[in-house]
Amino acid sequence: MIFHWKNALNMVKDSGRQYDVIIVTRPDSYLRINFPIDYFNKMNLKDRIYGIDRISLVGKNIFTMDDTFISGDFEVVSSFINNLNIDTPMHYGFAQILMDMGLFVERLEMGCALIRANCRDLESPCFGTISDKRQEWFNAYHAESKMI
Repeated sequence: MIFHWKNALNMVKDSGRQYDVIIVTRPDSYLRINFPIDYFNKMNLKDRIYGIDRISLVGKNIFTMDDTFISGDFEVVSSFINNLNIDTPMHYGFAQILMDMGLFVERLEMGCALIRANCRDLESPCFGTISDKRQEWFNAYHAESKMI
């Protein structure tokens, strides 16, 4: 994933176009945005990035962050991506790098559900149904992994 972020960032820079904001999201995300769309234009503060949730403490000096949706000032997000190594651990490593850069994550009023294979036959996908299907998939996957 980091390779693709870096590659996409290089493509944007090589385009010669100037951008104010970068949005990085997973292709398997179904987002429910609870703020006016023009708020993206205001995601320009230099001391933070914007995301699904804040950096969380999950153990003694162990922090994590959600990588499903990241947005912010072009230079800030570019710098964050440039500071990632290809082998940076997801979630934990991302949080540590952000904190080392003196940044934090401002939580956005939005929800995210990850689309899984069991969503293929949904006739009318909506956030609630996709969230339920994701949990169903998660429970089945983890039940299978416990049997191994």
